[in-house]
Amino acid sequence: MCEGEGTNIVLDDLVYAEIDERMVKFHMADVSAPVRKSRMALRELENQLEDDGFLRIHNSFLVNMSYIAALQTSGVTLTTDQTLPVSLHGYKTIKTKYMAWRGRG
Repeated sequence: MCEGEGTNIVLDDLVYAEIDERMVKFHMADVSAPVRKSRMALRELENQLEDDGFLRIHNSFLVNMSYIAALQTSGVTLTTDQTLPVSLHGYKTIKTKYMAWRGRG
């Protein structure tokens, strides 16, 4: 569970988080659910969730790897049919981390 300024979020339901005007927006698997927000740095959230299967794919996006359908230099396609940008500069590291996560036990 992720907590921030009164926001409790079940991590299994969190598809991705994005930073927007100094607010982190939490996008859930249930697309009809309202987008929750918390005033925090995305880096802080990344540090909290790095051991829980979350991957920073771009300066603005932190993704739950369980929801990644495809990872390409053109972007990350999610199982929710959304596509997010991926950092070209960090693509090699991102791919390495994702492949290591996929190959785990």
